[in-house]
Amino acid sequence: MEKSKSIKRLSAALALFHAKMKPIQKDTDNVEHQSRYASLGAILTAIAKPMKAAGLVITQFPVGVDGLSTILSHTVSGEFIQSEFTMKMQKDAPQETGA
Repeated sequence: MEKSKSIKRLSAALALFHAKMKPIQKDTDNVEHQSRYASLGAILTAIAKPMKAAGLVITQFPVGVDGLSTILSHTVSGEFIQSEFTMKMQKDAPQETGA
């Protein structure tokens, strides 16, 4: 994980984001496990306004063949937290890469 020298204002923005968040509705059925979950669309819709109000932005970039870099930024101060994640594919196929 990497971060800016200070994350004081980013931390305050995260506190504001959490204060403005409401529970996310589970809008999708998981037939196999007989349960419900929140789809990515529902999550992105639910966090959009609280993120904007707090001045937060999430950006993701591919890293190499099987990695992903995620950056959480505070738009006002420029402070950030960044982390990379690597997930090994089980098969070396285009469908696996896209998934």
